[in-house]
Amino acid sequence: MLKEIEFLKIGLMAKGMQVSESARKAIEGDEKRPLTLADYASTSGISMQLENDIWVNAPIVDYNPNFVSETPYLLDFNGEFFVRSGSFEAKAIPVQPVPERISRCFMTSGTCRCPSSQKAAHRALVSCA
Repeated sequence: MLKEIEFLKIGLMAKGMQVSESARKAIEGDEKRPLTLADYASTSGISMQLENDIWVNAPIVDYNPNFVSETPYLLDFNGEFFVRSGSFEAKAIPVQPVPERISRCFMTSGTCRCPSSQKAAHRALVSCA
């Protein structure tokens, strides 16, 4: 019989998750790093470790709006990360954020996300504020 945390992993993989504003700020940091590399389907989610050493890559609405928009799961942050679904909560540890040294920029919800060292070069190619 599967444990509740294992059902959570399956649910996250199947339905994805929303990301609260506080979790988004904690992951992005001051440099507004992207939440994920999102360079192909298997990296278009946030990889994280759940309780009991359960690992999952949970798709997020930013890169998977076709099926994540109706998800019951939320990644939140209040000093620690956790995933919530209804009354169930589980601690979550997102894998290290995308490094600032990544040399490419990302578009997230219509907003250009570039490391500050890359903005001038990127502005020359596309309109990036």
